[in-house]
Amino acid sequence: MEIDKIKAYELSDDLLSKVEAYIEHNYEPPIIEPAEPPQHYHYPPVLSDAGMGSRVAESAELYDSLLMDEVPPELLPEEEKKPKRKKARKPRKKKVSLDDAVANLGESFQERLLRMIDERDLTDPEVYEKADLDRKLFSKIRCNKDYVPKKKTVVALAVALELNMDDARDLLASAGYALTNNNIFDVIISFCLENGIYDIYEVDVLLDKYGQPMLG
Repeated sequence: MEIDKIKAYELSDDLLSKVEAYIEHNYEPPIIEPAEPPQHYHYPPVLSDAGMGSRVAESAELYDSLLMDEVPPELLPEEEKKPKRKKARKPRKKKVSLDDAVANLGESFQERLLRMIDERDLTDPEVYEKADLDRKLFSKIRCNKDYVPKKKTVVALAVALELNMDDARDLLASAGYALTNNNIFDVIISFCLENGIYDIYEVDVLLDKYGQPMLG
């Protein structure tokens, strides 16, 4: 992204006030759990050999008495007199093999991106230029099915394709990313997508205004 264009780009007061209101309403700062105080363990006193022997003898005697004692049926609670029904076994879930799981992963990021480009009758140059991406980077995405770019690159492509929130979330999810409410960058991107702001320079100016990394 050219710095001169960023400096020359002016945001309207109305847009800034809308962004401020959106952030205030949607941003949820991450909760930081306080560190737990160190726990002190109290160990039982060590018994002497004599003391340990008497303890073992007492335990053995108690165990024998429990084995020998039989509670008369008339003293059993009512619920224990009734024969217990065997619980029906739940059917076991069919195990899914690793090969089946891999085969059903769905569209890769590359496949989803290229499909979205075709559905909009766009050319590769139209997309990567509007996203302010390098041609070599876009070529790497097109030629390598397993390549996953950085999150900001995926967001830039979503903006270039002028995706709505649902489609943008799907594209991000196919690359293993998501838009959350506990990150200012994500909240600003969500605002732009929801309000149809697809000018990459305008999006970058908003991000830069709040000290966030720019897309280009």
